[in-house]
Amino acid sequence: MRSLPPERTRNISVATFGCAIAEELKHCGYAQFLGMLDGLGELNSWGHQPEQHPLAHHGTNSFIPFSLPVAMLLEEVPSLRPGTNQ
Repeated sequence: MRSLPPERTRNISVATFGCAIAEELKHCGYAQFLGMLDGLGELNSWGHQPEQHPLAHHGTNSFIPFSLPVAMLLEEVPSLRPGTNQ
């Protein structure tokens, strides 16, 4: 994404689960989720902080307790809905 011109990335939204990244592209929308019980995600984040810390571990398998509820988390972020301008 870094190599693309701003007009190509203006309407891109980035969602991360289990690892926070640097929000380098200021014209993109970011939603980052890292579970409170996610030690592996903390290591992978290299000091970057997510916007939300749900009570969850690193997994997304909804059959396992305390997994990241991906669908529910995405519904809560208005900037990630189709047709929403940044």
